[in-house]
Amino acid sequence: MRPRDTAVPFARTRPRHEAAAAMSRNARRVLRSLRAPLIVTKYEVQCRPACRSRRHLTTAHVSHQRLLLSRPSTTEPDHAIPPTRDTDDDMAQPEQITGLDYSCHQYGDHALQRVGIWQPTPRRHHGYWVIYLHGGAWRDPRNTHLNFVPSIKQIQSNFDAAVRGYISVDYRLSPHQDYPQDPAQTPKPELRIAKHPDHVLDIRAALHFLDTEYQISRGYILVGHSAGAMLAFQALMGQSALARQQPRGPIPLPVAIIGISGIYDLVGLNSRKEGYDGFISAAFGKDQKVWQAASPATFGGSFKETWSGSPLAILAHSPEDTLVDMPEIDSMAAKLSEDGINIVAVRDLSGEHDEVWKDGSQLASLVAQALQRLSSAG
Repeated sequence: MRPRDTAVPFARTRPRHEAAAAMSRNARRVLRSLRAPLIVTKYEVQCRPACRSRRHLTTAHVSHQRLLLSRPSTTEPDHAIPPTRDTDDDMAQPEQITGLDYSCHQYGDHALQRVGIWQPTPRRHHGYWVIYLHGGAWRDPRNTHLNFVPSIKQIQSNFDAAVRGYISVDYRLSPHQDYPQDPAQTPKPELRIAKHPDHVLDIRAALHFLDTEYQISRGYILVGHSAGAMLAFQALMGQSALARQQPRGPIPLPVAIIGISGIYDLVGLNSRKEGYDGFISAAFGKDQKVWQAASPATFGGSFKETWSGSPLAILAHSPEDTLVDMPEIDSMAAKLSEDGINIVAVRDLSGEHDEVWKDGSQLASLVAQALQRLSSAG
């Protein structure tokens, strides 16, 4: 780790009007922080974009109902790719990325059944879509599709040529005791009451929608962090992960999956981590047979049979992660290898559990590795 620069030298004294403008921006920032009852990072945004409906694909207008910003960290990870610096405009509209058009679409009736899409101008008709599934233990409302923004900026700056566009998927969430909702006061389409297999059904519904509207079957890389990594592999597990419920329709298979800091064995993780049964039960119920059936590392079928072609799996983990331990990647790597899937295991990420997506550069490097391997494979 290296300290963030704490002072910026000025080549000249700023004119009075520039200094006044800077003071005005600082004052607005302080006022926003005083109004905010909860401090979270700028990409942990509690907002609901006005997404396009499934029937009316008109221009999206984003309305932020509650944007909570934290002070910037005093340290930054020491990576080969420098973290992208944010401007005041970036923080005011975190979904906006220079050089990319952003839109938001609903793939279902619930407020969280939505996808954010970033496309270059002019549109590209080549390359891979990169689709992201956020984590948050299936329940944290601070995790949204905007979690992908730091990584998009890094990919765009360094490895953008082979990317057709970027997509990030939200899905219905389970209850969280720290963020209670009053069912009498909360509109039904905003209630966070999802239970397994609602989460993976939403992922499949989103992929089905995206193929209909954006033809992702031409080639996409599916990236998941934490619970999102589990959802990525669950999408390929058929009825084992669907608890006998029927999905909306068929989905195209990804050419690669990148699982980062992933949860893959619910029973195993719970046995090693005290207190995890609470959030697991909130999402999957208390029956550990259901946990086992839903876990990719203990999938009773073969991924080789459900994931045809010559797909690539990249599993990545940080030894500094105190929330999800290294046995998770070990068990998933063993399962994929046993099933004959081409696998790359990366066990030297740096930082805590959420630092990988918050920084963006490590996730971007993993996407670059996938793109390079796919290109080499022809």
